Amino acid sequence: MPFAKGRSGNINGRPTGTPNKFTITQRQFIESILDKQKDKIVSELDKLQGKEYLNAITGLFEYVLPKLSRSEMITEFTESDSPVQIIQLPHNNRDNLEIA
Repeated sequence: MPFAKGRSGNINGRPTGTPNKFTITQRQFIESILDKQKDKIVSELDKLQGKEYLNAITGLFEYVLPKLSRSEMITEFTESDSPVQIIQLPHNNRDNLEIA
């Protein structure tokens, strides 16, 4: 191999995340088609009602908004942590709060 991994002959190469020419051309082509069909798309969406309308609109979200990933919170308690105190409030008189 003429170059080491991660090192090419062009030290000023394309920055990370920059789309290639083909991707740019595809996006421009699709944008031009959608731009010409904007009125038709809106009129077709206006014909939909209820669940069909909501499904169509929410289906378009993924092309505009980034998808959010679920996150999980993991906590670990040690013996030195304070115990959790549960307080039950009576439904009829919440003003007289007593903590045991």
